[in-house]
Amino acid sequence: MVYVDENVSKSEEESWQRQHFILTFDVNKEKFGSIAPPYARPNGLSYESLAMFKGKLALMDGLYYYSLNIWMMKEYGVSQTWTKLFVVSFDPFTTLFGYSQKGLLIVRNFLSANGELKKRYDQKCVSIDLETLQENDLGIEVILDVVNFMESLVLLDRADVVAE
Repeated sequence: MVYVDENVSKSEEESWQRQHFILTFDVNKEKFGSIAPPYARPNGLSYESLAMFKGKLALMDGLYYYSLNIWMMKEYGVSQTWTKLFVVSFDPFTTLFGYSQKGLLIVRNFLSANGELKKRYDQKCVSIDLETLQENDLGIEVILDVVNFMESLVLLDRADVVAE
């Protein structure tokens, strides 16, 4: 789930129709809605994730370990504003963890510069700037899970909320 522009968004699929959509919840109005994704979901798509990218709703999709498409919705809730920003190709020995709010991909590569498989304790996580393709070693050996965290006091400033 992703929190962008006072809305919580989650990628969903109606299993009986195989229809893909993005479920939304407006926190202020307390209403559910939906947003069409930028494409009809192709067969063989093995990875899809929603995130916040540079303050906007973003969708990453692709084939695990090989390619990644990054889409950004320029105006929240307006499906016609989906824009494909990047297509990134990976070798089969790269693991994608996600991306930062600043627009950096976070990956771990299992191969050394000479093409040999690295030992587990030698594997490093790097960030990749999508605009310059510059890599930066994060100094982290193993990431088991990545969680987005945004501090929020949304419910504490409302008069109709009772503290227990």
